[in-house]
Amino acid sequence: MIDHTYQLFRPVRLFTGFDLDNDYYFLVDRFFKSDRLFYYEKHALAGVRFDLRHVGFQVRGGYAFDRYYFVGDDYSDRRHNRIDVDGGPFAAAGVSVRF
Repeated sequence: MIDHTYQLFRPVRLFTGFDLDNDYYFLVDRFFKSDRLFYYEKHALAGVRFDLRHVGFQVRGGYAFDRYYFVGDDYSDRRHNRIDVDGGPFAAAGVSVRF
């Protein structure tokens, strides 16, 4: 993940970021034992973080794009058996506790 954080004023921080996410899964009924279901997605995001001594709050949102699934041995098979998924906005919020 690439991100940049700016301290607006203490304890509020603004951040932006870019992330590339991927994963793969072995399917139970696959014909070739080396085949996997691959997933790829890119995110552009921005948010705000508010940190107190032991508690942090975060709200972020952005856009997920260039999303696709495919079945194959490795990334070089990404043009075969591929399903493209439209991009779209996302939002998330969280609380963290530190001791």
